[in-house]
Amino acid sequence: MKKILVFALIISVYLPAAFSSSIYLVVKDKINVRVDSTVQSDSLGLLPKGVTVEELEKRYNWVKIRLPRNFTCYVSRQFIERIPGNKGRVIASSLNLRNKASLESYSIGKIAKGTVVPILGRTKDWYKIRAYPYVHGWVHAKFLKKSEKKLNLNVLVKGLVSELSESNISKKSRVHKKLIEKGEIIVPLLEVYLHTADKNTIYSLILVLSSIGESNPKLVSYFLRKAEPSLGRLAGAYLDVAQNIIQPPGEKNAYFYQAQQGKLTSDQISSARLRLQKAHIKNKR
Repeated sequence: MKKILVFALIISVYLPAAFSSSIYLVVKDKINVRVDSTVQSDSLGLLPKGVTVEELEKRYNWVKIRLPRNFTCYVSRQFIERIPGNKGRVIASSLNLRNKASLESYSIGKIAKGTVVPILGRTKDWYKIRAYPYVHGWVHAKFLKKSEKKLNLNVLVKGLVSELSESNISKKSRVHKKLIEKGEIIVPLLEVYLHTADKNTIYSLILVLSSIGESNPKLVSYFLRKAEPSLGRLAGAYLDVAQNIIQPPGEKNAYFYQAQQGKLTSDQISSARLRLQKAHIKNKR
């Protein structure tokens, strides 16, 4: 337990700023999220009471938030290359995300070339995609209060991770979904258990971290950096996560499984990390 606490402290000091944000709780039901910080601007949708949201910016009495996972947006099909798995890769240098399938609609975010997004639907000229984590909106501050989520999140994650040792597949799937919904903020908390959990739990954590990384491509480089050649089993887990997100061409390697069998050497880890890094760079072009 002492080692876990020390490791968590190290993570909190050295983890990139991408994991640092203020969390707010919505205190009234059916609150409008607007495209701009005025009550006259269009609504992007409604937030229910009790949901937590991540702050991106403040402006007077308004808070700019990252839209939760249930919000969607639209991208022009001409700038998306379809890839397997109901996904698309951005081929424009920078692509506007819009609240409606129209060039006259508001731009509510941007994604860079090479970003892979899940495709939820399509019209003649547009794809409907999940807005999280690329799209923002504005909420009046009177409907929000600072949440204690960061303080309580560790307890929540600990409870959910403990359920991953269950043999019930459907129950594990529900736990996976709950963890994935928390987003990148829980990545450092899950990493603690990569050091200590049993192999079945680690396989579940690999799936959860991979799903979070699919919506947050900037995490790929982070996971690859963590796959240090000297870490053996842990490096295998990080390589599996990065591979799942990048989806390089060719046959997949079971890095964590190989490490479990003592068949993943330091040289192989270094080679795998370099190969995945090259594939990641190619995907971003």
